[in-house]
Amino acid sequence: GRGDGGPGAAAAGAGPSLFRAYVEGQRLNPADVLREFPSTGQGASPSALCAVLPGAIAPRYYSVSSSPLAETDGDDEDGYDEDEFGLGEPAPPRLTVAFSVVDYLTPPLTLAGGEEAGRRRIGGLATRRLEALCAPFLSGSAGRSSSSSSSFSSPRR
Repeated sequence: GRGDGGPGAAAAGAGPSLFRAYVEGQRLNPADVLREFPSTGQGASPSALCAVLPGAIAPRYYSVSSSPLAETDGDDEDGYDEDEFGLGEPAPPRLTVAFSVVDYLTPPLTLAGGEEAGRRRIGGLATRRLEALCAPFLSGSAGRSSSSSSSFSSPRR
């Protein structure tokens, strides 16, 4: 039994470290912890809940892949006309960004009996959105004339 110092006692003693390994290894957020361990939220303060979670989200760096020094004359190889909008003026400068989509599986947690549990698919917060915006252009379904994406709308009054 558990009181005799057998395997059950060893497993119970490993509980906090096993919990921390699972939370960190699976990159759980507060909602995940409360969903998977409902007793965690019973009587726990928000600061106590945050204390068991991994640190802040790691920053992701993006690369600007365009240059204001690049010259365009007419319909250049980039596909943009100087008078793209038909206003008799040059098209505004372009900014292009290179990024890698964050998408991976967390490592499994090996339990006492050798059983594996807890693989989760993790996706980037911003890169998944960027991927969704770029999908029509990557799949070839968007025409060359619609090669810009307006993802920032004007503020509404």
